[in-house]
Amino acid sequence: MKRILSLITTFALLFQVILVPASAKTNESDTIKNVEAYSIETLSDEPNDEGVFEVTGYKQVNAITEITADANQIKTKMFKIEDYYDRNNNYINTVVTSEEFQNDYNTGEAKAKKQTKQYDEAMTISVNKSEKNTLSSADLTNAKKISVQKNVERAISDIDEEEFKPVPGIKKADLEKVKKIAAKIKESNAVKFNTETNHIEIDEKKLASLASTEAAGAFDNFYNHNLSTGAFTAQALGVAGHKYIRVTGSTVGSSKNASSMVAFKKSINEYEYYIITKMKYNLYSETFDWFLILMGLGAIVAGFGTGPAGWLAIVTGYAGALGTFTALTSKAYATAERLDLSRNAAKFCQGAREIILNYPKKFENYNVTVVSGY
Repeated sequence: MKRILSLITTFALLFQVILVPASAKTNESDTIKNVEAYSIETLSDEPNDEGVFEVTGYKQVNAITEITADANQIKTKMFKIEDYYDRNNNYINTVVTSEEFQNDYNTGEAKAKKQTKQYDEAMTISVNKSEKNTLSSADLTNAKKISVQKNVERAISDIDEEEFKPVPGIKKADLEKVKKIAAKIKESNAVKFNTETNHIEIDEKKLASLASTEAAGAFDNFYNHNLSTGAFTAQALGVAGHKYIRVTGSTVGSSKNASSMVAFKKSINEYEYYIITKMKYNLYSETFDWFLILMGLGAIVAGFGTGPAGWLAIVTGYAGALGTFTALTSKAYATAERLDLSRNAAKFCQGAREIILNYPKKFENYNVTVVSGY
């Protein structure tokens, strides 16, 4: 079997892109605006006893994102209406959010403000509430976009204004370091997408050759399981930066190993599903660059750790998540929908990591090693 690369947990993306006019991207100081309406699964805030983040239901979203950036700063605005439903399609509640972020690339100083308000009646439009996860922003006509925009603006007008507060920021120099490392990995062809199998593959020999450079840790979270012999390898980021825990063993004659591998593979498979299927990985050139960049993303935001937990923390608790996403890709690429997909992808990858971090309880008759990773 070919190794399935889970993609670094820092991966934040969605597809079904709302294409913007080419004229909107000619001046880097222009503002890019996206109007979105989509559906997406919701996951639990914490993993269960098996280390898996469970699907709790789904949400229907109306959103507006605005991004203004140049070489010295970035400003982002994200306004959302989110109608939450449980797994049985029962309505739970609605959350309206207004979020703004401003980052100075030269000083690394940033400020943000975020206000939310809850309601007990659904407020989104342009969605089919009888079926979950059926709508993508790509399905919106121009008339629907106008309706969605007015709906969001009306909801945001009922939220009280607040003052900006200082938050952790990002320096341009840090962003450039990450991009350079990603470029080295890409040039080595150590990581590539197989269009025949629809899997991302890594070449360990080529990665090993990069080990003497900054790109030493391009190993990711993955599993390799031979269903004929039962032999498996499961690997995920450990507690130390750039150090990965690799567990090898067999599921033959071991219900504990078999159970743990089922849970581990489920998390990795779901993670890959978000990247490959939901995001149509092989159709968007920018996705590959973003994947490589994310291998080092955890290190550039102060106070948010590294690896899977790092990106999960960023997309769930960092006011500059949209700004970070924009700075490493493009204004046209960064949307609310992609951030939501990234949150789910990060949770599934973190679920796999929880199992590996608890390997003494999760496996038996195993071998464990620690390898250098990105």
